[in-house]
Amino acid sequence: MTWFGLPIALSGGATGDDGAGSLAGAAYVFQHGPGGWEQIAKLVGEKTQTNDWLGWAVALEGDTALVSAPVVLWKQKLRYGAVHVFSIPEHATPYCFGVGCPCGNEDSLRGCENSTGSGGQLAACGTTSVAADDLVLSASLLPGHSFGVLVMGAGSTTSPLGDGRLCIDDGSVGLFRYAVKSSGGAGRIVEGPGIVATSHGLFGPAGQIAAGQTWNFQVFYRDPAGSCGTGLNTTNALAVTFTP
Repeated sequence: MTWFGLPIALSGGATGDDGAGSLAGAAYVFQHGPGGWEQIAKLVGEKTQTNDWLGWAVALEGDTALVSAPVVLWKQKLRYGAVHVFSIPEHATPYCFGVGCPCGNEDSLRGCENSTGSGGQLAACGTTSVAADDLVLSASLLPGHSFGVLVMGAGSTTSPLGDGRLCIDDGSVGLFRYAVKSSGGAGRIVEGPGIVATSHGLFGPAGQIAAGQTWNFQVFYRDPAGSCGTGLNTTNALAVTFTP
């Protein structure tokens, strides 16, 4: 029970979305391109949880979205509600969705289908400014309590990988891995803000993000009960062009 589109203002809310817990909710962002309307992001708050009803009302101004969650708990006692503010990055483009998956486990909006019944989805919010360093990459709809890692590469590709598709390559520069994280009970792995600073702290000069560069991101994650039986799957990918 998703209750998609209740109500909308240029962007859809789905108060019954269960990705972060039963009736936790979410908001979906669409962009019109050559092939028609395409989903480019799913907005879920970092602390969104069961029965928040995120997406009850949505307002969009430029690249900023205000999304209400009318029954958020306050101090675990009363349902006071909340409004989440999301900044949707202009220069972050999703690609490499779950089409042509290894064992027919298709999901044309996300990565290849996993044991949750949908594909893992990598989405962005914040900005692509190197100076602000407020970009947040969130992989959702993952199996709960599974381990995954955000990987960054200078190039893109497409080939089978486990139950999913490999969408990034080293681009003759290298592949760079952020810290391994657990998806927790919500089935979500979040990296950022601080993605740029982390690249400067963890990686050598070739992997340090700078303005004007385009980097491709994808999350690889464990899924022992997955469709194809390999125990590994991937989200869709994001191509991010960083600005000053």
